[in-house]
Amino acid sequence: MLLCLRNLNEKPTIILSSLNIPKINKNNLLDKMKYFKFVEDLEILYNLCDYSTHIYIFSEIVDLSRNIQEMENAGFILRNVLSYKVDWKYSKEEKLYFNNLSYVLFFTIDNIKVKDRKLNLRRQTNLLSDKIIKTNNKDYPKEIIDKLINNSLMKSLDENIIVDLNSTTGNVAEYCLKNNLKCYSFGKDNIIHLRLSKLLNQLDNYKNKEETINTDEKQLMKEEISKLFKK
Repeated sequence: MLLCLRNLNEKPTIILSSLNIPKINKNNLLDKMKYFKFVEDLEILYNLCDYSTHIYIFSEIVDLSRNIQEMENAGFILRNVLSYKVDWKYSKEEKLYFNNLSYVLFFTIDNIKVKDRKLNLRRQTNLLSDKIIKTNNKDYPKEIIDKLINNSLMKSLDENIIVDLNSTTGNVAEYCLKNNLKCYSFGKDNIIHLRLSKLLNQLDNYKNKEETINTDEKQLMKEEISKLFKK
C-alpha cells in the first residue's frame, strides 16, 4: 500500500495505525528480514509525509517505549502522548478501582507551530475523552477516530487524504465514507470489504430515497402553483 501511495504521488494529511513490530530471534534469519522490512516501510512512510501530515500511532502502555523509539529512529518527531479510558479494572492487592488507559502517540515530521491546524487544541490536555470508551480490541474506537480526524482536518475537505495502515474492521474507512473524505485503508480481513460494500449500498439507497422525496416535493409544489393560477 505504501508503494502504491508513493506511485500515485499522494501526500497523506492524516495517518492512523498501530505498529506491529516483528519479534526478533537473533539466530533466525527470517525474523531479521521481517524486521528490516518493517524499518524500510517506516522509512517509506516518512518520505510520504510532509509538513502538514499528522501521524497517530495507537499503542498500549507496554509498547509505548519501543513504538516511540522505532518512530524516532525513522525520523518522526513525537509531539504528544494522548490517552483515553477504556474500562475499569479491580486490583485485589490494592483493593481499589483504577482507570485502564490506552494511548495514541502523535507524530509529525517537522516542528509544527502551535497555531498550525488545530494543534493548540490538542495541547490543552492529554486525555482525548472524559468518558470511558467501549472497545472490542479489534479496531480503533470510533469516538477516538472522530476526535483525532476532526482535530487534524485541513480547511478544505478536498485537501484531506486519510490513510489507515492497519485496519481490522474498517472503522476509519467507514468514518471517511460518511463524511465525504478521501481515504486509503489497508487490512487483511475480508470483513472490511463486506462491511464497506454494505455501507455503500445503504448510502446509495438513502440517496435514491432522498432524490425520490425531492421529486415528490417538486411535483406537489407544481400542483399547488397550478391550483393558484386556476383560481
